[in-house]
Amino acid sequence: MNLNKKKNAIRQIVGMTATMAIASVFAPTVLLNTQGVLAQEEAAPPQVAPVKKYYVRYEFESDTPGKVLPGDVIDQGVVDITDYVEGQTVYPFGPLKNVVGEGELYRAVEGDGYWVFQGFDADSKTIQGGDVVFTGKWKWFDYVLVSYPIKVSDQTQNTYPGITFPKNLLDLEKESQKMRVSYVDFENSGGNEVTRKADDKLALWNFETGENGHHIDEENEGYWTYGEPPVDLTYGHRVESYTNTIPEIFKTYEFDFTPTSRKVAYEFVSGTEGKDLPAAINGFMPEETDEYYYISRKDPNYNQTKVVAKQPTQTTYYDDTNKGTWTFVAYDFTEKQLSEWDHNGWNLKFKGTWTFVADEVPAPTPQPETTQTPTTEAETSVEQPKTTEVPTSEEKVAELPNTGTVAALSTVVAGASVAFAGLGMIVLGRNRKED
Repeated sequence: MNLNKKKNAIRQIVGMTATMAIASVFAPTVLLNTQGVLAQEEAAPPQVAPVKKYYVRYEFESDTPGKVLPGDVIDQGVVDITDYVEGQTVYPFGPLKNVVGEGELYRAVEGDGYWVFQGFDADSKTIQGGDVVFTGKWKWFDYVLVSYPIKVSDQTQNTYPGITFPKNLLDLEKESQKMRVSYVDFENSGGNEVTRKADDKLALWNFETGENGHHIDEENEGYWTYGEPPVDLTYGHRVESYTNTIPEIFKTYEFDFTPTSRKVAYEFVSGTEGKDLPAAINGFMPEETDEYYYISRKDPNYNQTKVVAKQPTQTTYYDDTNKGTWTFVAYDFTEKQLSEWDHNGWNLKFKGTWTFVADEVPAPTPQPETTQTPTTEAETSVEQPKTTEVPTSEEKVAELPNTGTVAALSTVVAGASVAFAGLGMIVLGRNRKED
């Protein structure tokens, strides 16, 4: 190639390069867009197939041999319209009702019963190439278990926080649990003889007064009375009370507490040994009108209350029978706080002691001593003549032996002596006259 041809070729190459450079300056986006389109066409992914959807279905079966599920039970299944994908874990929805009764309320006939849902065949399942089916089991019962739990009323609980039932009521509650009643009896009359007896024991209904009786509470010093149950025993409420094993009915008995009041008591005793207190002194006991309630002894606003003993209306008494005076001494204590009140201790009673002092007996007046001459029986029975001369004799009568007739002989001798003495006086008198 000659020199001129080489120069022309160089000029063409330079010119094309310059043109491309200028074009790249004035229109860069065109080149980039063109390159991007080409790149996208080269990297486009292959077409993806749509994701397959799956569903959950429910089936119910009888778990009691020989019993076929009625339509009312089958209709309790839930329709699940949610779609699921492969590998997803799904959980079953429970039936619309867990318990379905046969027949009409209060018109049950022999052979009717309850169907109770027992659960599904699995708690969860995983989607694996198809729809999931949960199978639910139902069991049939021709009886129910009736229980009567007891409850403290809200009003009582608010008034006496923490109060509990006495043992006698708790024992009745134990006797009134899981009483078996046929479905027909329960649907038609609410129970049977067993439940009616339990009801009578708890309610203590009195047909004469038209009121419920009282359950005595010795510990809290008061009584409990049955009130209306807080739950209405309609069919719907009963269904909600069942378990998934055996149909069980809970009829709650609600009780109100009423405290009994106490008044201060007084007792008078004798403090003098060997002396009984006259009954009249008991009439001097003071009268108390204030009332107190043992159930409130722990109330901070109540237990600091002081109970003060009152003096007797009369502090002395003259005992005319025993001739002396009784005087009031003191009580065993004069005051107590209600916080010290306990069944085994202070019981709102004050014991007062009285003592007896007998009257002083005056000493007897001394009497002068007198000498009396003893007289014989004969001297007292025969009147003696008045004379200044008294015959004397130095002779002594010989003592007679004690033969048991001494008294009789003495009387004879004494009589004879008197006779001889009288005769002698008569003779003496005649001689004086003759002289």
